[in-house]
Amino acid sequence: MLGVKLNKMELRGIVGLESKIKVLAHQYLIIRKAIQGLSLMSKHLEKNGYPVEIAEPYRRMLVEVRKALEREMNGLVINHPAYYKYLQYLDGIGPTISALIIGLIQPRRFATISKMWKYLGLTPESRRQKGENAGYNVKAKTVVYTAVSNMLMKGSIYKKIYENFKAEEREKHPELRRAHIHMRAMRKTMKLFTAHYWTAYRRILGLPVSKPYAHAILGHKDYVDVLVDKPKPGIWRG
Repeated sequence: MLGVKLNKMELRGIVGLESKIKVLAHQYLIIRKAIQGLSLMSKHLEKNGYPVEIAEPYRRMLVEVRKALEREMNGLVINHPAYYKYLQYLDGIGPTISALIIGLIQPRRFATISKMWKYLGLTPESRRQKGENAGYNVKAKTVVYTAVSNMLMKGSIYKKIYENFKAEEREKHPELRRAHIHMRAMRKTMKLFTAHYWTAYRRILGLPVSKPYAHAILGHKDYVDVLVDKPKPGIWRG
């Protein structure tokens, strides 16, 4: 039965699995960044008349390392209940992005969604200023942005929600440029998706769940429960 509270041994198993995924996820992101850097270097070398083959062999080596990390992460994440009971049923969310989400963001560590939003830089006070430290997990926020972008490209259920947010922002702020409207709508969509991830993860593990402060305390009526694109018998739906 889904949503049954795990015993200590089962929870230890989940924590151990997440620790392995976390290590691989961080290594994966480091290697991916290095590959991007070498790709830029190759373009710079070519533009300035230098032989590209100086950097290319090392880039190819790193690509193979990235693929190996991907295979290992994917092999682990399919055993995590947050993946096989929730994330895999979202269009645009495959094993690799799921591993990065689970590796960098574990909702069991956050008693409320507001605390997790703060960790992800999705609260008003966490806006990054030039020349200052972010004050939140930049890598985790980037992973969420990538996940939501993937879902929008694949036409996930979140695509319509994003479009609604964008229309609301255009109506409220007609003076803003298209890119600014997009980012405001993306931020709202990211908050909704992470709220759903927090809720689904904690329900699956049998942990306490509450609505966001604006809905639970302030009485806002626009609460949307967890969504999936491919509902099937036996998966968690909220």
